[in-house]
Amino acid sequence: SILSTKPLDLPSIRFKSTQGYDYLTGTSQATPYVTGLVAELKSRGLSNSEVYARLVLGANLPRSPLEPI
Repeated sequence: SILSTKPLDLPSIRFKSTQGYDYLTGTSQATPYVTGLVAELKSRGLSNSEVYARLVLGANLPRSPLEPI
């Protein structure tokens, strides 16, 4: 889960007093991090196949949403 901003008209799930922030999950939350990582690896001269291998081999299986954090 990633702490993120969200529209004020949507109720917060985890925060009762802080409006505008909540924990969100999903690929749209991971995209900026993956994009930044790819840019960093490419800036270091890695090939597309090397970047792909590092992303795939360095990934963790997702946890069950029922597991405690």
